[in-house]
Amino acid sequence: MLKMNKVNRNNVKIVIYLIILTIASCNLKEEKKITDPELIHVLSINNCDSLMADEIFKKHNQIKWPDKKPKSVVEAVLKLDKMTNAYNKHLFRICEPIEFHLGFGMMLRNEWIHTGEEELKDQLFNKLKLKHFDYSSGLILGLFGEYIKNGEIHLMEQLGDHLNADSMKTARIEFQKIEDELNKIKKKNGG
Repeated sequence: MLKMNKVNRNNVKIVIYLIILTIASCNLKEEKKITDPELIHVLSINNCDSLMADEIFKKHNQIKWPDKKPKSVVEAVLKLDKMTNAYNKHLFRICEPIEFHLGFGMMLRNEWIHTGEEELKDQLFNKLKLKHFDYSSGLILGLFGEYIKNGEIHLMEQLGDHLNADSMKTARIEFQKIEDELNKIKKKNGG
């Protein structure tokens, strides 16, 4: 059996750490070359609970709310993209939307939906046929998570559990418009 001395073990740890950093940096669309050691550290964390507990992440996890509220689901996703930094985006990439329900999701629901623009409420509840305000913030957060990840956006997958069969039929056209618009913007931006 091969015995590893302390130097060899440290070298192996360094190589593994570099591999993790390389993989994490490949998943970013907006950061071409990452040189910030704190961001590199945060991007190496791929567990939602571990990330939320990380002190470096906590230091940089700041979201700046815009003055103007969105008028559509697409505009809400694009506003989230602008108001979040690389640290926040990593959180949205690795955590499920349910993780944000009691904190950020409630803020989003209260700021943008309860007291928001009528056009957004109309799209969410009349055109998309959502049943509850909580589903609306979850939808927006879920779409944002898909928007910043690689791949296509699939709105129907986000809403499957929250609509009955009749609602799905009548809302399908609106779903497709939102999917198409976000995918077009994402492709245009190199995503």
